[in-house]
Amino acid sequence: MIEALVVVAIICILLAIIVPTVRGMSGAANNVDENGNVTQSSGVSEVMETYLQKAFPGYEIVSVQCLDDDKDGDGFNSCNGSVRKTPESDIQIVNVECSKSHLFNSAQGCRALVLAR
Repeated sequence: MIEALVVVAIICILLAIIVPTVRGMSGAANNVDENGNVTQSSGVSEVMETYLQKAFPGYEIVSVQCLDDDKDGDGFNSCNGSVRKTPESDIQIVNVECSKSHLFNSAQGCRALVLAR
């Protein structure tokens, strides 16, 4: 009986890890921008937004933009965002590289922008 419960618990843990990962690999999602244009997002923009929320707590996120493909094959997409403390504050620009973590990509999160040499 205990062995069966352990097996069920392991299966539940694995499903909790694998299902969101596989769901994230299903391809680009369609989004509608402020002008009503349909754009695609690879999910990297959401990673960038989370990064900005953690790096700049209490700041308003003004914009987030990420390239939909990895130009140099390192697993990270170039992103830029802008934040401000208050509506009257100057806007700060943040340039980083972000990656949507999934099963076949060890890159994850955001890092300082690495310029090609």
